[in-house]
Amino acid sequence: MGIASSARCAAAARADSFFAHKEYKHDLIARTCEARGWEYRIEHTGIGILIEDILDADQTPCSLCARLRRGVLYRIAKQIGATKIALGHHMDDFIETLLLNLFFAGALKAMPAKLVSDNGRHVVIRPLVYAGEDEARAYTKERELPIVGCCCPACGDLGLQRQRTKRLLMELEREHPGVKQSMLKALANVAPRHLLDTRLNPPAELRATSGQRDAESAPIWQARPLA
Repeated sequence: MGIASSARCAAAARADSFFAHKEYKHDLIARTCEARGWEYRIEHTGIGILIEDILDADQTPCSLCARLRRGVLYRIAKQIGATKIALGHHMDDFIETLLLNLFFAGALKAMPAKLVSDNGRHVVIRPLVYAGEDEARAYTKERELPIVGCCCPACGDLGLQRQRTKRLLMELEREHPGVKQSMLKALANVAPRHLLDTRLNPPAELRATSGQRDAESAPIWQARPLA
């Protein structure tokens, strides 16, 4: 789900992946939006078929599917003249993505709360970055909003890396309450000098400053004795 907002209105947009056409509760989403006076648009796509053609049977489709559906949201945003695209990723999504990249992709990255698309035409925001999945569920229940599953065949597969990572985080949070908040805080408290990325710390530029060294920085055998 994405929200494309303009100066005049906010429109809810849902881009289907084709897998969900028959089972996805489009009518429930439509009734919910209409009852609350929300402008909405449901876009049917052939993304599912495209993914089947691109990926092997043992490959996880989630990342590619997300990128393709994002492209659909960009197109819709352009058509309605939107200036912002708000995505529904919450705190747990940020942390799970951080661990997935760390464990399985060899990268230290998560998701930004605000970014500009590669072509510079769209601003994407993730306003739920500080809201946990449990808070999102509680709010949904309080506001009497329906929870609709995505109906993707891969969604909920307990063997998927994201599901395994989710279970790991749940166990850690049970044993060490507040660990997820600590991990989110870490994403805003990066120490580049303590990483191995030579793009951040070019070896050729790591040189001691020239000039007279004081007793504190000199080797201990050269330091002057205290009076």
